Amino acid sequence: MNAIKHIKSFVKRERQLGINKQKIFDDLWPKYRLDMNIGLIALEKIFDRKASLILEIGFGNGETIFSLAQKYPKQDFIGIEVYKPGVASLLALLHKQPLDNIKIYNEDAILVLEKCIPDNSLDKVLILFPDPWPKKRHNKRRLIQPDFVKLLQKKLKSQGILHIATDWEDYANHIETVLKNSPDFTIKTIPLSQKRPLTTRFEKRGERLGHHNFEFIFMKN
Repeated sequence: MNAIKHIKSFVKRERQLGINKQKIFDDLWPKYRLDMNIGLIALEKIFDRKASLILEIGFGNGETIFSLAQKYPKQDFIGIEVYKPGVASLLALLHKQPLDNIKIYNEDAILVLEKCIPDNSLDKVLILFPDPWPKKRHNKRRLIQPDFVKLLQKKLKSQGILHIATDWEDYANHIETVLKNSPDFTIKTIPLSQKRPLTTRFEKRGERLGHHNFEFIFMKN
């Protein structure tokens, strides 16, 4: 597969971790990390079993992926987060309650998808409140673009689910247009079984600002 045009949808702004979080990070990162150097492998080998596999791209502080992994122990979860403090926050949750069905990449999602995730291997992809890049001149940096959607299509199984949420109406319109123009996906009504178990930090911030949430479920044809 040819590499897609790389969308730099984030700006790296690292900050130092506190002493306690750094210790948790150092202790738990070897257990939960996934290494880009491994490359494409059979994903069931990562978890030592065959199970439904859910990928969350840009998991923020890890509340959603942690909650889902708690609720669905028979499913496996891979999280991708480019910011180390977000990874450290998820590891802090895992410090309080260890889980065996989560693994983490601290990498660029596009590189992980291209180099590490086999085609037709994912049951669901979650992208919750990605950076909206609201200024018009920055719109091209939005993650949800036609080439990226094609990449996701390759990685999802047949009838796999792409679940996206945003609290920016302009981005929601963009997302809907991109996916409706893709012959590989069909938009679906969000069933109760797909409802997210909690409100994310970004979602709460949007509510405080008076933003309306837009949520989409797309199924791979």
